[in-house]
Amino acid sequence: MATEQKTNIDNPYANLEAVFGPYVTYIEQQLKSEPPPPPKPIFEKSYTVKTFKDWDEKKAGDYEYGNRIIAPEKDLNNLLSKGAETPIILQILNKNNPEKVSHCSVIEWTAPENTIYVPSWMMFDFALQVAAKDAPKLTLRYYERPFLKGSFIQIQPYQLASVQSEEFKDVQKLFELSLKKYQCLTIGDTLRVQHEKKVHFFEVTDVLSAQSIAGVTPFDVVSLINTDVSVDFLPPKDAPAIQERKEQGLYDREQAPYETVGVDPKSIPNPDGIIKTTKSGTEYADQKAIDEYTSGNNNTIATPNVDPIQEQKSTGQNTMSDNTEKNKELSWVKDVNGEKMICDDSKPNTKIQIMPIGGKKETLQVNLSSTIKQLYAHFKAVSTHDGGFQLLAGFPPKPLKDPSATIESAGVKGARIQQKKL
Repeated sequence: MATEQKTNIDNPYANLEAVFGPYVTYIEQQLKSEPPPPPKPIFEKSYTVKTFKDWDEKKAGDYEYGNRIIAPEKDLNNLLSKGAETPIILQILNKNNPEKVSHCSVIEWTAPENTIYVPSWMMFDFALQVAAKDAPKLTLRYYERPFLKGSFIQIQPYQLASVQSEEFKDVQKLFELSLKKYQCLTIGDTLRVQHEKKVHFFEVTDVLSAQSIAGVTPFDVVSLINTDVSVDFLPPKDAPAIQERKEQGLYDREQAPYETVGVDPKSIPNPDGIIKTTKSGTEYADQKAIDEYTSGNNNTIATPNVDPIQEQKSTGQNTMSDNTEKNKELSWVKDVNGEKMICDDSKPNTKIQIMPIGGKKETLQVNLSSTIKQLYAHFKAVSTHDGGFQLLAGFPPKPLKDPSATIESAGVKGARIQQKKL
């Protein structure tokens, strides 16, 4: 007993080293000039893949929208014996299509041996051939490193129609409910957000953790377990192309709800049989094919018959006003001196993500009582830009112009703040 106690006193950080050691090693390798050797998983196994409908058709609809799977109980015991901590997050990939790598969690450990049940969309995303002679396979891996808790995710709608839909007006509620079905998110994932009979598609373009070191998030994945995440939206993928076609007089109002001109068909979720081409060479999403894909859950892609340009401001693509007006509204900024913000932990605070010109994206902890003026001062201290600028936040992006407004009153708690030249 005395020997054990002495060991603990000599090395009080033994447990921390065991948990974060692999992650620190990973960061050190990332900061070196030479590429780090690929990490080795402590668990790796390939499985025959079936959809939830093959498991329980009645429950399939409940599990379809999310990245949770059903795996064999035997493999749970195997993972636990290797030191895996629950809830277990696994890397998932198709070895025949290694470009696509994602992560998933397990909702039940009740599958037969050597078989996993997955949402039907995974069959498309991982390019699995359901009708192939050999049964489709996916590989699961578990690595010895902690998953960092997510703080921010950045997503991009595939279609402008999604942002203009009725359910998007209460975007916070929409995503709070939808993200509960995801215990992790990987850059490149496609989120399928279901609302009543509609399904909206969003690509995950960036993830960030407040625990990241030197801006590195291992494996481009964050955990969503027991954490608050801020969601930032990029303009929809099809918005610039539709604007360009309208200016050229090539915009077809009747085809507009399903048009995807200017978007690489390979980037559209579930492209097989959905992307069609007209005689004039216009690419569009075929509604019949979409209906066939979603008929299992009686869902349809959200494509309301609206003019996508009529409310173009919602895409964040238009300039907000001429430079003269901007300079007038922000004339006070020139008198602000650069000074980094310091957070008082004893007072209410929040984390925001800042993106200065010429600097690295970072997470900043600020008090709710801090002012917009102090935020401008911080950007002046960390940015390499010497000229006039404005700060934008929210979706659609709006300028922060009131120097006396606080982080709380300006509604930017947990937001991403971007610096833009004037």
